[in-house]
Amino acid sequence: IFKTFKYIIEFIMSKEELIELIEKLELPKDEYYILSSGCLALYDLRDKVGDLDLCISNELFENFKKKYGIKEEDKNECGFL
Repeated sequence: IFKTFKYIIEFIMSKEELIELIEKLELPKDEYYILSSGCLALYDLRDKVGDLDLCISNELFENFKKKYGIKEEDKNECGFL
């Protein structure tokens, strides 16, 4: 089962900048997939993106919770971060 984790950034990125960000995160490739505008940019269906939406495995989510101090109350009304 995967959970959604939204990595918030403060600028608009090109496809190349998005790929660079994804590589900098150094996430295990079998522990996540990319959603929304990021996916569209990677398939050249969108020129720019303003954030990176990831769906991550439970194990990776538990690691993120520890690393970034994420708590249950940080979720929005739909259960997303």
